[in-house]
Amino acid sequence: MQKIIDMSKFLFSLILFIMIVVIYIGKSIGGYSAIVSSIMLELDTVLYNKKIFFIYK
Repeated sequence: MQKIIDMSKFLFSLILFIMIVVIYIGKSIGGYSAIVSSIMLELDTVLYNKKIFFIYK
């Protein structure tokens, strides 16, 4: 149980890091598409984490 929680936290932080990098790259290029895609990624992550939470509750 604890291992699963740690794994989901790790995945979440990893995706959060990737998201921040994507936003930085998007800002340097000057495109809003990167920011929009990162927001979609974030929503996807939140939904995925809820799924994990419900499966292992």
